[in-house]
Amino acid sequence: MFDCASLFHWILFVSLPFYQLVVGEGTYNATRLSQILGTVNIQNNGRELDMSSNCSSEARCWCGESNDIQVADCSGLNLTAIPDFLSTVGIVDLRYNQLAVVNNTDQLPQNLLYLDLSNNRLANFTGNPFDHLAKLAYLDLSDNYLSYSPSIYTLDLFSCLTSLTFLNIKGNNERSGSDLLHYPDAISSLLGLTTLKMDGLKNARLGDVLSPLKKLATLDLSGRNGHCWIDHMTEDFFEGVVSSLVDIDLSTCKIVYIDNGTFRSLPNLTVLSLSGNNQLTFNVLINLTYDLQATNIHKLFLNKLHCTYGVGTFLFQEDLMLLNNTRLEELYLDFNRIELVEDTMMQYLPDSLKLLSVAGNKFTLGKYLLAMHFLDSLKYLDVSLQFSPHGSVGEMLEQCFDWRCPKETKNESQEPRSLKFYGKWRPSLYLPRNLEVIDGHSSSFRGEIGDFNFMERNIIKQFDLHDNLLQSWKGPIRNLHRVEYIDLSYNSCGHVTTHFFEDFPNMTTLNVSHNNLGEVFKNSATSDILKQLKSLEKLNMTHNKIDRLPEGVLRDLSALRQIDLSFNQLTDWNVKIDHMYQLQLLNISYNRLIVLSKSFMDAVDRMTKITNLTLDLRGNPLRCDCNKLDFLKWVSRRKSLFINIETYDCRITNETQISFGDLGNIIARLERDCSDYVGIIVGTLVVIVICVSVVIGGVGYRFRWKLRYLYYMAKNRYRGYVVVRDTLDSHYNYDAFISYSDSNSSFVIHDIVENLETNHGLRLCLHQRDFLPGNEIAVNITNAISNSRKTVAIITNSYLDSYWCMFEFNMARMESVYTRAEENVLFLILYEKLPRRQIPMDVLDVIESDSYIEYPDDEQGNVVFWDKIREAISG
Repeated sequence: MFDCASLFHWILFVSLPFYQLVVGEGTYNATRLSQILGTVNIQNNGRELDMSSNCSSEARCWCGESNDIQVADCSGLNLTAIPDFLSTVGIVDLRYNQLAVVNNTDQLPQNLLYLDLSNNRLANFTGNPFDHLAKLAYLDLSDNYLSYSPSIYTLDLFSCLTSLTFLNIKGNNERSGSDLLHYPDAISSLLGLTTLKMDGLKNARLGDVLSPLKKLATLDLSGRNGHCWIDHMTEDFFEGVVSSLVDIDLSTCKIVYIDNGTFRSLPNLTVLSLSGNNQLTFNVLINLTYDLQATNIHKLFLNKLHCTYGVGTFLFQEDLMLLNNTRLEELYLDFNRIELVEDTMMQYLPDSLKLLSVAGNKFTLGKYLLAMHFLDSLKYLDVSLQFSPHGSVGEMLEQCFDWRCPKETKNESQEPRSLKFYGKWRPSLYLPRNLEVIDGHSSSFRGEIGDFNFMERNIIKQFDLHDNLLQSWKGPIRNLHRVEYIDLSYNSCGHVTTHFFEDFPNMTTLNVSHNNLGEVFKNSATSDILKQLKSLEKLNMTHNKIDRLPEGVLRDLSALRQIDLSFNQLTDWNVKIDHMYQLQLLNISYNRLIVLSKSFMDAVDRMTKITNLTLDLRGNPLRCDCNKLDFLKWVSRRKSLFINIETYDCRITNETQISFGDLGNIIARLERDCSDYVGIIVGTLVVIVICVSVVIGGVGYRFRWKLRYLYYMAKNRYRGYVVVRDTLDSHYNYDAFISYSDSNSSFVIHDIVENLETNHGLRLCLHQRDFLPGNEIAVNITNAISNSRKTVAIITNSYLDSYWCMFEFNMARMESVYTRAEENVLFLILYEKLPRRQIPMDVLDVIESDSYIEYPDDEQGNVVFWDKIREAISG
């Protein structure tokens, strides 16, 4: 007869080093092996696993290595027989095939550690199929047709599996005949078993099978991923079961009642789940909590003990007060239709409680909130999914008669009325002093977030309020100095004040995505909304209909590492970012950007010298035309900056677009096409500009004095200068305007004034004497010429070199041509001998018209000279 023990000792002797590594030292226990296979499955699906040499006779199996263990993944291949495997394979996955009978496993290697035969068509075993798998640590036979019958699970079926620590035989029993089923006796031979998953049977005794399993720590009898029909848990339910049990899952087992004393024989019980037994109701809590005082309970799952749809229920103090005698750390009361809690209950919960989950209930405001601060050790509070539907359509038809109303009392503290403290102008919420996380997502909170205080010295770090209807964020919210994470997404918010975020100095992550903040950020005054978040590292503003942002909206956020503004309506980007030396990701994908500005590109160039910045521009209608060529060249130079740049599209026209995967050819084509007509256009424009400039310059030079004359005459009229005429001559104020340079002022004052004005009564206009102070020189000159019958110019070298003398000369010429009907107004006195080549053409023209006289500078000649001058002025 085959001796399994002898075989095992022989194998142990031969392979002792390997055995110590894998089993003896626990390097690869059942949980670790399962994690390895899970990693391999993910890699296989993504085709990331490196293929090694073929490890099986079935070529379709995926073979690879993970953590120095060879893996053969043959799942989902419709196999009807187990293929052969190499002796080096340590993990075999044969899930989701068509295996009907396990009659021989010789094809499996002797060193096999992990075998998964779940979700096949197995209905029986023949012979000793596992007799050579002494090293097997993990065996999964779930979801087959291996009903708990002695003819299937023979007493020695698992006798050779001396290293097995994990066994799953759930989902192998149909409901029919479940009352007659018993737990398989074959399990009692698995002395090293630590985890056992079975279908929960009605009226079957656990102790008969589990009493020898001194190492058993985890027992799963739940109806999740299997079947469970436990109806009534009697006081002797765990009789004979080892006291080493740590984790028991009895969820979804159709349990109706639990006797007092059921769990008292399990002193090491740490985790217990009774969730999904919706006929138990909270009435079971008195018996349950009484028993749990004798255990080491740390986690208690009591979700959905009430049916789904019905009137809200009430939680009494005595329901949970005995938990105060335990070291419970996590309590789950989700989906129980809890509406109110007895005011004094909080103070009876254990001081050790760190996590309280009451998600999916129907809480209304009550004075029980004032007692929250009694939970000194509480770190995590989950009040999410309030008033949310969480059951199937079929559950709506269930008859829910499990409603419990508050006790009748005259004590005002027990009345479930609205909280009086909310009547204060600035209410303060007193939460547990060690609370770090509040999860209130999807709880139908609505309205505005107003001015609100939290108690001082709190250490709250995370707030999750996403998927509510908090449409206005006014604030400020005070005393949240340690908050690091806030999620306000999916709130349809369209109003945020500039001081809402002013008291969050340590916030590192802010999620305000899926709101309506587009209108909020259109006003430049909103640049200050985020300015106090100086520690912010991650900002998510995706899906907000934002079409523009103020330039300085991020100016104070130098600690930012990630900015997500994807799925908005931005048409340009003018926001300053070059002060963010830690920025690693700017996501502006799926907006309406056609091009990025030169200032933005320069800022990115500066930043990339300091930080590893990446940009995401996917889904933007980028344009490929001549005007965008500089941008495209910049993108080409900076390809490493962009996430999945090969997926970007570039529009040539509204109907035509090409991929950035061929960006180099796009740029070359644009350079060629653009240069063909850009050069022509630029050249033509240059020629036109030159021609027009020459024409305008020539005309202007040709008529420069006319233009000046007309300008100053018009200016005089505009300023309202009125010519005051002499009573003796209604046309002119002066007989002559004397135009001379300052170097000839002695001749003018002593000779001309004396001979013409003093001796002969002519009235002369001299700039040193008669110009109005305060007026512009040009205005005085044009006024003097127009108010004088003649202009007498004293021509000398200094006169010809003087700008203002030549100005007077040319203004007098223009006066004679355009105002005096070509009357000879200008008369020249050649005071010095001048070479002809030194005299300008304009002056020569006047000289050649005989409108001049030379100064004789002798006594007889002077008499004739002054007579001619007087005659010329008076004529």
